[in-house]
Amino acid sequence: MNKIIVDTKEFDIKLQEDSYIEINHDSKVNLIVERKKIKVLLNVKNHVVDINLEILDDGNLEVNNLGINSSINYNIRLHNNTNLLVVDSILTRIDSINNINIEDIGNNNKILFYSNGINLENNKLYFNLNGIIRKNSNNSYLEENSKIFNIMDGDSKIIPNLIVDTKEVVANHSAFIGTFKNEDLYYLMSRGITKNNSKKLLIKSILLSNMNLNIEKFIKEISEFIVSGGDILE
Repeated sequence: MNKIIVDTKEFDIKLQEDSYIEINHDSKVNLIVERKKIKVLLNVKNHVVDINLEILDDGNLEVNNLGINSSINYNIRLHNNTNLLVVDSILTRIDSINNINIEDIGNNNKILFYSNGINLENNKLYFNLNGIIRKNSNNSYLEENSKIFNIMDGDSKIIPNLIVDTKEVVANHSAFIGTFKNEDLYYLMSRGITKNNSKKLLIKSILLSNMNLNIEKFIKEISEFIVSGGDILE
């Protein structure tokens, strides 16, 4: 897997192979995908990042992203016969405002976008989603699934918008904001796991759900970030 470190205000990448991209700067990252099946691990910590993604004809891309104390804005444009899967997970103790704009301008496209959020403290965590399917786009599929779990009394919002200007399309969205289910905690605790460790396990399972790539690094970073907050989960 190719490793790319971004530490500038703007960076252009033409993706030609599987890549791990670590963004260490407030930045605008421009990605282009064409024809090839590409998998990307994206890692953003303590920054505001704009991801401008264009998938050309026959492109196929899977993105697994972990953002820690970050805000990530996606501007995605798809042409024809493309497949896109994004799992975008945010773990934060600070305000995190995330905007996702998906524009389908072609035909026969399949788009799955999962937004997973853990709001650890009394801060803002927003997912603003806009799925746009243009008039001349046919036989496309768009699905947006978003969920945010509040550990304390955070201000969390999900605003899902679907703007569809064609009849030949399937477009769906779902949204959930809440806390852990008591039965899930009790089940783990009945297996001898402490309440605090049960919450940590649930946090990891939520952030990593639907991710299919090599995510051992994400598991380690989630664990370290949670521990750095002291007893916040008790």
